[in-house]
Amino acid sequence: QLEQFLATLTGEAVGFGTVTFRDFAEEVGILRDENHAELNDGIPYDEGNTASKAEVNALDDIEELQDEKKQSELESGSDFAKSRNKEETEILSIRESGKTTDGTKVTDFTQKQIDDALERGAIDGNTWIEINRQISRDIHKWRLGFQEAEGIDFETDPPKPGSLDDLIERWWNLEPVIDPFTLETDWDGFFTEKDHLKAAAIRLEDHGEVTAYFAAMGDDDTEMQANFKAAREDRDQLLDEIPAYTDGITDAQVDKKINDSEAYLRSVGSTWSVGRYLGWLYYQGEEYQTNLNAVAYWVAIGERDEVTNPERTNMIMGGLVGDEQVQANPMLVLFYPGLFHG
Repeated sequence: QLEQFLATLTGEAVGFGTVTFRDFAEEVGILRDENHAELNDGIPYDEGNTASKAEVNALDDIEELQDEKKQSELESGSDFAKSRNKEETEILSIRESGKTTDGTKVTDFTQKQIDDALERGAIDGNTWIEINRQISRDIHKWRLGFQEAEGIDFETDPPKPGSLDDLIERWWNLEPVIDPFTLETDWDGFFTEKDHLKAAAIRLEDHGEVTAYFAAMGDDDTEMQANFKAAREDRDQLLDEIPAYTDGITDAQVDKKINDSEAYLRSVGSTWSVGRYLGWLYYQGEEYQTNLNAVAYWVAIGERDEVTNPERTNMIMGGLVGDEQVQANPMLVLFYPGLFHG
């Protein structure tokens, strides 16, 4: 497959003679897939685990092709290659060893170490989640220092909006949003935006260099990280199925009521708070004495505990009971053991 691909690039397959352009990212991808499949019963590279990918990446022919790719990008004058090549190399080293190429310690553990520890039961899911996040925080902190050492200062000289640098910096700096009323983290929105920024950046690449850069970052590329993402989605779905507040009132309904009330108060030039307005509104007639207005009032004044759905609270604190649910959600149990008891 690789030989056929290379022949096409040089024109030999169609009789055009030889051209100089080579898509090294595509070549590396094909070579990785072929070697990974050969060593792992036909499984492609993208479906491999950390150990199997590391084994393939350590092969001489792949290392040589990677070096050739990087050299070609640098010689071609690619600004992206010049500015990101060293960063990519260092982050790969940190992910694999916890240290930079000069031996400076960055993380206490590697992803493989915590994945293996969880798999053999040396740590629980909650500990894995916290260490996994700490690894990300440590790498982010290291990167800020790296940029300063390299003379990169996007605060005083910000990249052009929508540019490759802009999209990548936004990807790095994105933080999950915490709902001020429910105090729950919007992980779905966080990862959706991360994927959006990543896809937008990749669309600006020339020869696969941006794809390679993100591949080096290693987000969700281990089997355990993928399992966690699936467990988190299952947990969010379970939470979505249980109304956040009493009387079947949902987060979305309360958010809309509060936002609509804020918009109305602004439109009439009122200085009232939403809580004061909803409290006043409730007593303006029976048609306003609804469960939604009552719940929204308590949330607006910061007393959501008064109207929180106890069923949802019980779930978060360990209210999913029964072997049937445990058997149906093994990854959910692994990463969120507190959801289950009994």
